[in-house]
Amino acid sequence: MVVTIIVLLILAGVTISLALGDNGIIGKAQEASNMYANASKDEKKSLNDLSDEITRLSGRGDDEGGSGGGGGSTADYTITDSGVKPASSTTAVTPLSTSETKTLADNKGNIVKVPKNFGIAYESGDNVAEGIVIEYTGTSDSDPLKGNQYVWVPVGQAITKTDGTTMPAITLGRYDFDAQWNSSTSTIDGTGTAILKQDSANWATPTSFMPTGKTYNVYEYSADNSEGNAYGNTKASNLSGFITSANSNHGYYIARYEAGSGASNSKPYTQKNKTAWVSITQPNAATACQGMYDGLNSDLINSYAWDTAIVYIQTATGNTAYSKQNRGSNTSKVNTGITGDEQCKINDMAKNICEWTTESSTRTVTGNGYPCVSRGGYCDVVNYFTAFRSYNITTYRSDGFGFRPLLYL
Repeated sequence: MVVTIIVLLILAGVTISLALGDNGIIGKAQEASNMYANASKDEKKSLNDLSDEITRLSGRGDDEGGSGGGGGSTADYTITDSGVKPASSTTAVTPLSTSETKTLADNKGNIVKVPKNFGIAYESGDNVAEGIVIEYTGTSDSDPLKGNQYVWVPVGQAITKTDGTTMPAITLGRYDFDAQWNSSTSTIDGTGTAILKQDSANWATPTSFMPTGKTYNVYEYSADNSEGNAYGNTKASNLSGFITSANSNHGYYIARYEAGSGASNSKPYTQKNKTAWVSITQPNAATACQGMYDGLNSDLINSYAWDTAIVYIQTATGNTAYSKQNRGSNTSKVNTGITGDEQCKINDMAKNICEWTTESSTRTVTGNGYPCVSRGGYCDVVNYFTAFRSYNITTYRSDGFGFRPLLYL
């Protein structure tokens, strides 16, 4: 019996050693369990990385802040892809396509449509809220408008900003702004807040409103609208086409700079440090803006485009008083883009020169109609500001009045 007990104790010791030792069964099982957990973790990370890469390539974005800036659309390019944005200011801009409109996603998946023969400018922001700048690459090296730049104004979709916060969707419309010159105190009173007066869905209705501080109404008509023809100024060439395009593509473009003169084809430059194209009538400014690029709609800026651009700037920057910004220290006319008034990459809406639009006014002076409406700040007059509306006759021209084109797909 003693021998049997000794044998049993020896066997028990061996069994315990095999089970609990460094190389025991339990240790091996625990090691296998740890290896499985690590492998599972690595596999999950690989799958997440693959999902992120697919998301980046499809242009869907992070969907941070609940905005879903990509809107479920797929992008042909993203703004961080090699070759989309030049590496330096001396690198040539590459067109995204020479035959068709392409879809671009910014660094948060917000979608931008880029027309043919345009690429992303070196100066562009990486996010819609910063300002996406496109540049015309021309159809040849001798194209007179090569280098013209435009900024995307988003419409109808919330935008995810670079910091992950959400910029709410902007309604395409005609706005009045809480801003009015106070001659007693030589200040611009009001908060600058945008007040929607006409939604773009009602563009065909002859809706008028009386701007703050005025005693006459303003309208926006298309060229084929007979009611608007009585006012005499040049109307938007295809207002319904602009509105349909801006809403369906969730944006449109306005020139980054005021129109510059000197292009050999009698069309405006939209480039920095050009001589501002002034001393031009409103009808002639409209003609100059039309037909600028093959297969792309261009026109003189209308009130929908001007007002919505202000709302975009105020929403993106948080500067809700930009609509009442005046000339500041800009007391003399300078070349385009020199004043330092740049908001979301858009220059000089508040400074330098007044800019003709296609909006119409019912104002009369001594029986004569003043249908031509200009907007923005004026270097020679302190009481003009970004949202300001000025009015004049169809033959009026001045070295302080210029214009700005818009583009739409």
